[in-house]
Amino acid sequence: MDKEQTAIERLRLASEMSLRFYKKILVVTTSGGKDSAVCVALALRAGIPFEVLHNHTTVDAPETVRYVREDFRRLEEKGIK
Repeated sequence: MDKEQTAIERLRLASEMSLRFYKKILVVTTSGGKDSAVCVALALRAGIPFEVLHNHTTVDAPETVRYVREDFRRLEEKGIK
């Protein structure tokens, strides 16, 4: 199994555990950076229920803030909270 598929399987397992033990969907946190974008993309590919959380620190670059807002709008259009 390649690294992408391994990550997707781990997200599916984490989602199952979150639903079973906590009765809540998985939360994917994002900083607005490349690594966070990959995590969100993997969660989308995994087909799991999830929501995204970003903590605005007030020291983020304006470009990052704009990107996060646009990304959240795009995710909301897909029904992701």
